[in-house]
Amino acid sequence: MSKINLELVNGVEGDSIYLNDTRICGSKPWGGGRVIKKWTTSVSDIEYALGIKFTEAQLEKLNKRDNESNTN
Repeated sequence: MSKINLELVNGVEGDSIYLNDTRICGSKPWGGGRVIKKWTTSVSDIEYALGIKFTEAQLEKLNKRDNESNTN
């Protein structure tokens, strides 16, 4: 199962949360920011928290993207 990386980033305009390197809430840390906390979770934990279930095709796409980012 794909792993999900969550990061709490502190910037000059406030905090933001990143999910697999994509900001999902909070202010953009202009001029950089610093990661003040990191977590790793699973797709199934995210699904449970959101009350959804990804299809196999969606999971395959996530796994493919993860594998491509790990080779770069």
